[in-house]
Amino acid sequence: MQTKSLLTFAGVVVAAILGARAEEQAAATTLWVPTATVVETNTYTATRIEQIWTTVPPYEWETTFPITWTATETVTQYASIVTNAPHRRHARDFETS
Repeated sequence: MQTKSLLTFAGVVVAAILGARAEEQAAATTLWVPTATVVETNTYTATRIEQIWTTVPPYEWETTFPITWTATETVTQYASIVTNAPHRRHARDFETS
């Protein structure tokens, strides 16, 4: 019986400590700030092959021509900053008597 009471008491203590810890961070805010930005430009080349069909000999032939295109990509890296929001005060706190 004593062991059961000790375990129950220990559970209550742990819950109280963890609850207080969670309550402490309830006002925490995570901000994401950019740390680095990279602009990457890639140029690609390829060859397009077309088959052309006709009704006269040679009936089919292939033609090729080059294709070039450019792709630009911006990549931003972010870091998280956890801040504690200031305690909000009521206007009556600033009244002078």
